[in-house]
Amino acid sequence: MLKVYTPHHTEEIVEKTLEYLHDDDCGYSFDLGADDTPIFSCQAARDSYKYCEENREKFSWIGKKVRTRRVKVPAMGVCQCGCELPLIGGYYGATECNCGLWYNTMGQEILPPEMWEERLEDWE
Repeated sequence: MLKVYTPHHTEEIVEKTLEYLHDDDCGYSFDLGADDTPIFSCQAARDSYKYCEENREKFSWIGKKVRTRRVKVPAMGVCQCGCELPLIGGYYGATECNCGLWYNTMGQEILPPEMWEERLEDWE
């Protein structure tokens, strides 16, 4: 059995952007942080933001957009060896740890596939 098991769940992610759009729906978009300040991943993004701020009259719409999306987070566990692994069940409902132990999506240790009674590949 896993040392720690967290069941799968759904999380809601809120994404905020500041957009500068032309009439043709082209323009610039900047991710916003928790305090609604732009997040710049590189100097080019910082330069683009500066251009937008200095040339606001060139844009037909400037505003903040908020999008909410839901993502499925897989079950997670900590193996007996200490490795953290997502229990995504990629091999017929089973997940292998780097140490060679196998787990089902509920976090229970199971036999490795070579010891299963039937070869599931034969069913395909």
